Amino acid sequence: MKNLTLLARHALTLGLLTALIACSDGPDTRTIPPNDNRPDVEDTGDTGDVGPDVEDPDACEAESDDALCSDNGAECGELTVVDSCGTERTVNCGDEASVCAPEETCGGAGEDNLCGCTPDRSDEELCSDNGAECGELTVVDSCGTERTVNCGDEASVCSESETCGGAGEDNICGCTPLESDTQLCQLSSYACGPLTAVDSCGTERTVNCGDETQVCGEFDTCGGGGIEGQCGCTPEFTDEEHCAMQQAECGEIAIIDSCGTERTLDCGAEDQVCTLFDTCGGGGEENICGCTPITCEDAQMLCGELDDGCGGTTQCDEFCVESVSAGASHACAIGSGKLKCWGRNTDGQLGNGTTRDERNPVDIDNLPTLVDVAPGGEHTCALSLNGEVFCWGANDRGQLGVGTTVDNPLPGSRAIISGATAIASGEFHSCAVVNGGVRCWGANDYGQIGNANLSLGTNIAVATPADGLSSGIVDVSAGRHHSCALHDNGGVSCWGRNRFGQVGNLIPGGPWLISAYGYLTNDPIDFITIARSPVAVPDIIDGAEITAGEDFNCVRSSTGQVSCWGVIHRPSSSGNTCFVPDGYTDSRDEPTGRDAANCAIWPTSGPAVGRFSERTGSAGPCGENGSCSGDYTCSENNRCERPEYPLAAAYINRFSRAPAPVTAPGEALTIEAGANHLCMVVDQPDTLLTNVRCFGLNSYGQVGDGTNNPWNMPVDLYYDVDDNIVRGEAMTAGDAFSCVLVDDQNIKCWGSNQYGQIGNSALLRDESYRPFDVKLEYAP
Repeated sequence: MKNLTLLARHALTLGLLTALIACSDGPDTRTIPPNDNRPDVEDTGDTGDVGPDVEDPDACEAESDDALCSDNGAECGELTVVDSCGTERTVNCGDEASVCAPEETCGGAGEDNLCGCTPDRSDEELCSDNGAECGELTVVDSCGTERTVNCGDEASVCSESETCGGAGEDNICGCTPLESDTQLCQLSSYACGPLTAVDSCGTERTVNCGDETQVCGEFDTCGGGGIEGQCGCTPEFTDEEHCAMQQAECGEIAIIDSCGTERTLDCGAEDQVCTLFDTCGGGGEENICGCTPITCEDAQMLCGELDDGCGGTTQCDEFCVESVSAGASHACAIGSGKLKCWGRNTDGQLGNGTTRDERNPVDIDNLPTLVDVAPGGEHTCALSLNGEVFCWGANDRGQLGVGTTVDNPLPGSRAIISGATAIASGEFHSCAVVNGGVRCWGANDYGQIGNANLSLGTNIAVATPADGLSSGIVDVSAGRHHSCALHDNGGVSCWGRNRFGQVGNLIPGGPWLISAYGYLTNDPIDFITIARSPVAVPDIIDGAEITAGEDFNCVRSSTGQVSCWGVIHRPSSSGNTCFVPDGYTDSRDEPTGRDAANCAIWPTSGPAVGRFSERTGSAGPCGENGSCSGDYTCSENNRCERPEYPLAAAYINRFSRAPAPVTAPGEALTIEAGANHLCMVVDQPDTLLTNVRCFGLNSYGQVGDGTNNPWNMPVDLYYDVDDNIVRGEAMTAGDAFSCVLVDDQNIKCWGSNQYGQIGNSALLRDESYRPFDVKLEYAP
């Protein structure tokens, strides 16, 4: 009831105040009596009076508490204020628990009697509490107020590379790098492993650039090659260790190292690691310093001392020429016991299994060590070191001595003779010295086998003893159809064809071995005297060397004197009439000269034996109309007749019946006869002059003087094709060519080259008037 009354009173007071304010022209200065703000005291005289007390009209009516609170903007708490009646009053403007928000207190914001709240955190603390480093932060503070606070200007609080929120977080200084982890690896050339790098934000970052087991090869590890962040492999061994393990001293080697890499290593430059004559691999072992001596074959040196290129020398003896021998149109040389042949090969006379001419020397195989060779017309025989004789080539006359007449282009598999010490070959026969005696085989047309028990014209296919020559023979020589032997006492015996006195015992008017008449048309009778058994050549007592030509022989004495007998022919134009050039030519540039019965180049003087008396042979009366058979003609007496001559006689052109000296300056050291020329090596001490001289028929330049003129006395050998003086050690001569053994490495030949007799395919002409090198070389 009291509270209600109090409220009623407040309401009344408020109403009166309102009315007074409305009627007043100015402030109300009325004094409010004390306690007017308290509830009216009950008036006992007014008991039962339900209407307000009627105050004194002059009394001051003060504002109510609410009005005071309101007027003073007080929302809560006690307010001490002087009201409008001048009374200091303390009024309660409201309980903070009732009038203030939960987070507020009365005066909590620092203003009395106002509900408010003073945040418990400053802006800086709010920024800090919310982890904000920069920029504006909107946050509800501890007073529940949504506040926007500035946590710092980014230019002041963030680093150079940062911006506020730059890392994607508001109010945080940060930077979003431009590079991804992968890009950062790429920029740093990292292919694997962890990478610590400063990114574009200046931040040191550690990123994983790849697991080595996934990104690196079989042998690689991350950083294994010595480069961080790169897949690689460091070999287990150094290059030097690899070279040592491969025992390589020099040069390059190819290896696959422990990293599986195929590599080429340089184990050292040879000019730095090899010494003296060594080169890298030069000893035949790759990557080893060494020196392989140059071989004789490498240098194509057949004979002589060779600088081996390794500081030493080696002696070449593949083919040290020991002798050279010529046949009709082929030649052979023995070197280091082996045989090479060249020239004509129509019947396999070279011995290489073919019948093709060879213009360069070819090796003849399947022979033992040889000491002599004797080329003939179209066959060849050779003498081995142990005395065996082997023959090959044409065998139509039994000249191979194997018991048959079958040709063989290869050396026989078996020897036809053993115990031989010398051999010689003619056109169709051969002879050998065997145990001091002479044995011959082949054609016996002219008694050249030397056995009177054999019929002329037969072929003797096995070695047969010559009559009376069973001992004391040291050498043998064979001409075209005759043979000669040198005795150990210096004497000479010859046998066979004696047409021109080559046997050496032809005495005009003496007894002949054959006595019969025969016929030759248009030519004088030039029949043959034949010695079927060896006969001694007169006036020879000091023979040291014997040689036989086509129809002549020569002997060299122990003192170097040369004597010959028989005849060296000039070329014949018809029959036995010879054309002798006089050194001039006619208008057609043909040589001029004369025909003469004197057909000899040598000897140059001496009588010619004229024809013996002839007789007239008759074949009976002439036939009808004077006809006769064959070579007969009808004579005046109506008989078929022809001239006939004694076959035992001979029309002999000039020849030497007995050995005659050959005039030549210098002592002869060796002699060799061709078909119609003779060559010799003489003692010529002046090394600037040649020591080779020849004379005789020279149609192909076989004399070697640089012309094709015949010579009846020895002339010096001309310069060779390179204008060098030629000096020789030994000679040989064929039908129309000659050769000289210059030294143990060189042979030079000249004359006919129709079949390659010169022995060098570089010579394209059919003859050479000057010495030309024989091409001796290793077999290809």
